Amino acid sequence: MKPLRLPMLLFLAAACATAAGDARRAIRAQYDALERAFDSRNVDAVLALRHPQFETFGPNGQHDDYAHMAEYTRQWLANNQPPIESHFTIESMEMRSPDEAAVRVLQRVSRYQQRPDGKLHRVEHEVRQRETWVRTDRGWLIRKVDEIDLAHRKRWIDGVLEAPAPPPAQ
Repeated sequence: MKPLRLPMLLFLAAACATAAGDARRAIRAQYDALERAFDSRNVDAVLALRHPQFETFGPNGQHDDYAHMAEYTRQWLANNQPPIESHFTIESMEMRSPDEAAVRVLQRVSRYQQRPDGKLHRVEHEVRQRETWVRTDRGWLIRKVDEIDLAHRKRWIDGVLEAPAPPPAQ
């Protein structure tokens, strides 16, 4: 029986790698749909990619639920003008189980926004965060966003990089 152990281990490793690859492709397809939804300002399509128990945990301890983040998304889309261009780069993915993946993602978005001077300006940002995706009957959905790295977020106004924000007061 010992000679069967190595082939069985290799088979199991290959099966796990295949499942992780399938999950990565499916989640990438969901990010593609999310990009299209943001770019077309389709709030229903954005929300359709979120799990009903969706929640966010901000870097300063704030916690928001699905309803709050749905309203935030509606307001964000209303306050930003096209063309909106978004892109999510998967930097790493950890399969926590066959039905849950923690994805480290770089989010880049550009849009036009009315600034305090009353004029529309091109605003771009990039931020890294962790997004937890879960497999459901409706496919992979975002369940949680956390580890949002605002300390290293970058933002450009009309192509000019803003100075980094000062660290929060202790």
